[in-house]
Amino acid sequence: MHRTVEGSIETARGFGDGSVVDERKVDQVLSELDRYGVVVAGLQETKWFGSNIYKVGKSVILSSGRDVPKEGESRQRGEGVAIVMSGPAVSAWKAGGSQWKAWSSRLVTATMETGKGKSGRLHILSCYAPTFAASREEKDKFFDLLQDALSAIPSGECYVMLGDFNARVGSRAVDDDEWWYERGPHGYGELNEAGRDLLSFLSTNEATVCNTWFQKRRIYKQTWQHPKSRKWHCIDYIIMKKEHRRKCLDVCVKRGANCNTDHSMVRAKLMVGQSVRSFRRASGRAGVKRWNVAKLQGDCEDDRGTVTAKGRFLERVRKGLKEKWDTGESVEEKWNVLSSVMCDAAKEWLGYEDRRQPDWFRESEVDLKPLFAERNRMHTVWLSDGRETSRRKYADARRAARHAMRVAKDAWFQRKASEAERGRNGGKVVWRCIRDIQRGRRGLVPVRSAVVQDENGNSCTTTEAQQERWRRHFSKILNVQSDFDMEELSRVRQRPTRSEMTEVPSEEEVMNAVAKLRNGKAGGESGILPEMVKAACCEEEFVNKLLDLVKDVWEKGCTPCAWRDSILVPIPKKGDLSNCDNWRGISLWT
Repeated sequence: MHRTVEGSIETARGFGDGSVVDERKVDQVLSELDRYGVVVAGLQETKWFGSNIYKVGKSVILSSGRDVPKEGESRQRGEGVAIVMSGPAVSAWKAGGSQWKAWSSRLVTATMETGKGKSGRLHILSCYAPTFAASREEKDKFFDLLQDALSAIPSGECYVMLGDFNARVGSRAVDDDEWWYERGPHGYGELNEAGRDLLSFLSTNEATVCNTWFQKRRIYKQTWQHPKSRKWHCIDYIIMKKEHRRKCLDVCVKRGANCNTDHSMVRAKLMVGQSVRSFRRASGRAGVKRWNVAKLQGDCEDDRGTVTAKGRFLERVRKGLKEKWDTGESVEEKWNVLSSVMCDAAKEWLGYEDRRQPDWFRESEVDLKPLFAERNRMHTVWLSDGRETSRRKYADARRAARHAMRVAKDAWFQRKASEAERGRNGGKVVWRCIRDIQRGRRGLVPVRSAVVQDENGNSCTTTEAQQERWRRHFSKILNVQSDFDMEELSRVRQRPTRSEMTEVPSEEEVMNAVAKLRNGKAGGESGILPEMVKAACCEEEFVNKLLDLVKDVWEKGCTPCAWRDSILVPIPKKGDLSNCDNWRGISLWT
């Protein structure tokens, strides 16, 4: 990739018949996008129902399709568009306020914040135009809708249209070409009626077809082969405003991308105001991972006498406390030493927990990847020589990959069923297996947008605005003045004073309190989990230091800041999530 390129934008035809859940075409498409280094992609003809946000791994899919049919209505699939964002593009989209809009089953838009000011906002449009056989009314309706979407973009801000426009715009051939600015000298094919409609629309909006401005071989321009005439055409385009065209550094067809579609992938390289790859999650807490405390189960040595991860963890804690602990330090400094030693030991010997949901495709990925690689290799060979024998080998490799996926899926469900059968006497194991099987069968589950609105109903589109909105909301509902009468309190029967409660907590009391900590709870800002404290209490060195800290806290009457401060995390409830009242806050304490 060129050094000045800050992100890749790609458009590709969608999933064909819409059977995404069965054949896991979503995962295959994401794999191909990752293979070609694409961070934003436009998909057409996905044939999904409804308008939803889906999260697949680290990728986000914004889907817009036909309305979900009601009972008794036809469930025929059609159209459907989507925008796929992965990695840094997801962070850029969230930095822009997670703004997106499903205009229809033929148009979806999203906004990304790639820099400061108007030049830093990038609008992505994924479009799917009606085919040649569609009525004039349907075509006009599409362009009217597209015009509304472009009119909603503030002047001076950059946009990129990624779409299957079902039109041939041809190439600029003479100096007095009617569409001099709308198409460049390196197009492909001849202009047709649908192409004239598209060029006329672009002329009105001062836009141009980026595909036609880069000199390429014919095979790197053609995107679709007619099923009857077997003639290649270019009908998939990257479109930008004329004033922003120089931000597009390259447009090229990637013939090797294999997503089981009759369209070839078109990839564009863009230069944006700020590196898309520089974005990180805005919330510091959102990126904190959970330690893999499952390694703390069992003994410190296995049956062969080898020291386990738990033994290494305890040894690291013991050595760290001996080196860093100072009895003359303040309460705050002692807590910092204790927490840093435990976190360093966890980072070295426990690692982070894989919080992803069980999934048959991902767990079988190691066995399936070689088959996908062989399928892609045979696809490349067939494209290179065009022989019938190569086409047959490619078809065989594709069938082998599909068969392997079916076998892997059946084997995964069988393993889950067997695991539930073995654990039928323990309800927790059975219900976990049932949930895993349900997740595996239902496929993608949409997530709800978490962009909140202020008191006036305006969306908080920046991270700062959202944080300030949450601060005002929780300040209002938590800082409530309570009314009480002192005389009523004086009437309450007083309990006798227990002098023993003023004594410093003993080791037995501290250990009883630690034993009562519930496993599986979230950690606070320090990330220390109950399982880590319980395991560390097996070391006498840790117990002594913990008692020393508790004694200082008790006698000096002050606690570390981490013990007093909590992280307030909003948890969604039912209803419209743009309304803060439909969230509840929980506090995470250290």
